[in-house]
Amino acid sequence: MGGLQEPPLIDLLRWPEPDLGRIIDRFVTRYNAVYGRAALPYWDISSDDWQRYEFLGDRVLNLIIAQHLFSLRNLSWMRVK
Repeated sequence: MGGLQEPPLIDLLRWPEPDLGRIIDRFVTRYNAVYGRAALPYWDISSDDWQRYEFLGDRVLNLIIAQHLFSLRNLSWMRVK
């Protein structure tokens, strides 16, 4: 990378227009460095762990969608008055 350091994952997530490919690559790299085999280019995770992350991801997505719909509801309510 020519000596340039990648920004922390949290900074990538906070960008107004996040680059999902870059975020996923960064997450996999960090995860494998701590919990898996750092040299692997894919997520080094067991089937049991995968199922737990999948369940958690579904719940997080549900919360995000509910929050978004709730905020739209509040905006439309404000316009009526």
